[in-house]
Amino acid sequence: ISEKVGVDASHYVAMVEIFKTGHSEFIPLAPFTYRPLAPYLASKLPFQALTSINVVNVIFLTVGSFYTFSLVQLISRRRAYALWGGILYSVSFPVFYYGSIGYVDPVVVSFMSASTYYMFKKQYGYLFLSMFLGGLVKETIILVIPVTVMFLFVNHTKLLTNITVSISLSALYVSSTYMARSISLDSNQVIWSASLDTFIYNISRPRTLLSFILGFGLPGVGAIYLLVKTTLAGKWTILVSVVPWLLGIGLSGALFLVSILSAYSDGRFIWPSVVFSIPLIFALLSNSTPTTSENCKP
Repeated sequence: ISEKVGVDASHYVAMVEIFKTGHSEFIPLAPFTYRPLAPYLASKLPFQALTSINVVNVIFLTVGSFYTFSLVQLISRRRAYALWGGILYSVSFPVFYYGSIGYVDPVVVSFMSASTYYMFKKQYGYLFLSMFLGGLVKETIILVIPVTVMFLFVNHTKLLTNITVSISLSALYVSSTYMARSISLDSNQVIWSASLDTFIYNISRPRTLLSFILGFGLPGVGAIYLLVKTTLAGKWTILVSVVPWLLGIGLSGALFLVSILSAYSDGRFIWPSVVFSIPLIFALLSNSTPTTSENCKP
């Protein structure tokens, strides 16, 4: 399988085959087997394994674009901005590339988009569900937890609510990842540890920088530009209100840096920043603060 698709994707393709037929010539390893939801959904489709994963990715990316559209409309209260937000999410290199080569990242990014929407709406039941399901897709969903905690703090949410939501999200993440491991298809594991050799390998690859630039994309560049512009204008109230989105971007950047030290680094690790940079752009453009969703329907 690995000769036909990427090394990482070969594990997911094999998982689809095992879920569908109980057998695969390629033996998938952990941590890939700790990410069962997308391959399981793909196994229910009447296509070849790789095609099925890509179909699942397209479906979830479409759903993610809807959530992005709705979130931007809540933040900006302008339909035109919402349309542009949906376009920025949909028309990007990660969507067209990583959404079509058998990875599960498009699904977890979509769950992150849904989570931030429900976070903003303060619909905690749906947020909890999105967190739990996202944990069955990939560990990256954990970025939503500190962003939510910061969002509740910035918006002066009651301390009890903040504590309850934070603990609940953490517990659901632990529960879902534990469940994923308990049903893992294999106990053997690929271990990624930080090393100088991995760091040198990644920084010597032109593709590392290129994939970062393409993964960060126009949303990332636009967010930085507007952030600098807002800072120079001294609009401190606006800047404080967007700290949760900034935190999400910063954590995505940290994830990319960790990948340079310990894994084959590419744009997948910075792609989650789009979930936070697009809301940041339109919060700054509209000079609105993401504190309430009242009087605005998606």
